[in-house]
Amino acid sequence: MQSAKLLGEAARELESYYSIGYHMKPGAGDKARGIKVTTKNRAYHVRARRSVVHLSEARRTSDLVTASLYFLLIASDRPGFDVAVGEPKRDGRYLLVPVEVSIHARDLALLPTAQGKLKGSFSVFVAGGRELGDASDVAEMKQEFEADSKKDDDTLTTYSFTSRIRPDTRRLSIAVRDNVSGDVATKLVALTPK
Repeated sequence: MQSAKLLGEAARELESYYSIGYHMKPGAGDKARGIKVTTKNRAYHVRARRSVVHLSEARRTSDLVTASLYFLLIASDRPGFDVAVGEPKRDGRYLLVPVEVSIHARDLALLPTAQGKLKGSFSVFVAGGRELGDASDVAEMKQEFEADSKKDDDTLTTYSFTSRIRPDTRRLSIAVRDNVSGDVATKLVALTPK
């Protein structure tokens, strides 16, 4: 059997290997960079990746949102946020789903401004999921806001948007990234079939 031979070969190779790290210099994220691994002793065979990609924070969050549609992931609970999904409305072959994301200022990192106010920024990521492996593209929306002082850390910011989904979409994965601290939290929202 060819598969038994290949599995045996793979098992033997996994018993003797080296793991080599690669430190990437700063540069454009999300683009493949070619790498070549060679040995001084030609008797050794090297099997290695041909390229490596340094993912940007936005791409990492986008990947997390998509994965969260299908797999239970242990994610941070910061920043804390609430999600409310409204009644879907028909839009041709699609549905429009109103979504509200609410965040308290105290759940975000705030930076002081020259005017004595506090400024924060967050991004909302959303994707719709159907069967495993059938997910929509991830949409990203950025929101900046100001609070008057530390006493206003209970200020609630509500961000509203409409997500355009296929009628067979069963779940929405929503993530909020604090653009100051880099913290990311996700929530999965089940949708009732229409």
